[in-house]
Amino acid sequence: MNLRDIKGLMVIGEKKVFSEIAEIIDISRKADAIMISMLNEGNGNDRLAENEAIRVLEKKSDDLSFGIKADVTNGAISSNIINNLLECVEMADSIMDDFYYISREMSRLRSTGFGKGKDEWLKPFNGTILSMLELADSAMEVLIRMLRSGNLSEMKEIRKRIEEMEEQGDNIKDAAFDRLYGLAADMHYLQFNHVSDMVHKIDDILDGCEDVSDLVLAIATSISK
Repeated sequence: MNLRDIKGLMVIGEKKVFSEIAEIIDISRKADAIMISMLNEGNGNDRLAENEAIRVLEKKSDDLSFGIKADVTNGAISSNIINNLLECVEMADSIMDDFYYISREMSRLRSTGFGKGKDEWLKPFNGTILSMLELADSAMEVLIRMLRSGNLSEMKEIRKRIEEMEEQGDNIKDAAFDRLYGLAADMHYLQFNHVSDMVHKIDDILDGCEDVSDLVLAIATSISK
């Protein structure tokens, strides 16, 4: 057997866990799509319904995460990768937690009145936030492919691509903060904090994708030995 192909070396429990972690990431992709819809101007969507949809997705991710961790600790999993698998599940679930935080932040902003009607102050940052969300979607898409791959060479290539996306996100984040601090004197502190929180959290999501890919590669490499 070619050791670059690890699927034949994985036990049923390990294959199942990788597949279920991919499901958690896919749930986060759905939340990302809702977030993009929420930020697009003039979409006329029901913000309360969209927040509720993300809350439901967050609960689904939590439930799936709980079940996977129970399977890992009680199932047929190689003892040398149990801790890494548990950490991988936790990190994947935290990505969905970040999306839920962002949706709640948007809801809180709306309740202050800053997110309604004339929100010209936010326009310089909408494009940046949308770009970061689209980048996060791309990172999650290839992360899912990595989890479903089983080919060590492909997994290494995907991990490298995610690292590049995370670095691209850092550059977008830095430019956003340069712009934010340049406009800070004319902003309410709630407006400043809102943009700061949004940019930081989406950056955390990209960091999370990279962290999960690191662990997935470490687990796959361990299995191949």
